[in-house]
Amino acid sequence: MLVSWWCTTYRNIWFEAATVVAVPPPVEIPAGNVLKSALAGGLSCALSTALMHPVDTVKTQVQASTLTFPQIISKLPELGARGLYRGSIPAILGQFSSHGLRTGIFEASKVVLINIAPTLPELQVTA
Repeated sequence: MLVSWWCTTYRNIWFEAATVVAVPPPVEIPAGNVLKSALAGGLSCALSTALMHPVDTVKTQVQASTLTFPQIISKLPELGARGLYRGSIPAILGQFSSHGLRTGIFEASKVVLINIAPTLPELQVTA
């Protein structure tokens, strides 16, 4: 008799404590914000890839050649802008799609986490 009273009493206390917790309404963040973030992430990475591609081209030529660095620099006018940017389109498209997707998934997961655990402090994510 005492055991059943103890179980019933403490189960009711737990149940009452569990039902008193206030749950805030879900946070509504429009999907447009996620798409804007994905586009911004993709464009920023595509721009940095476009700007750094000539440097990467020269670096690759230095690594693959037996020429010295000054000799390769003297051959740059022969390459021209077209030669420095050769192969940049696949690199730019690849970086745009991968980092755009990465940023979009990050923003979407923030929305999900805010709705799952709204009482948590501001999340800080470091890569």
